[in-house]
Amino acid sequence: MNIQHNIQLKPYNSFRTEAKAKLFCEPKSVEELSKIVRHYSDEKKLVLGGG
Repeated sequence: MNIQHNIQLKPYNSFRTEAKAKLFCEPKSVEELSKIVRHYSDEKKLVLGGG
């Protein structure tokens, strides 16, 4: 699983606004997502999707 730090979110949002994420990952399975949530339990989370 690839976890990136301080990534620019501009390519991931519809309006292409400037924003940065302290941590960023794209889990490929429910198991990966579960591990991420447990490991980073103290961090705020925001799920970006195709909406």
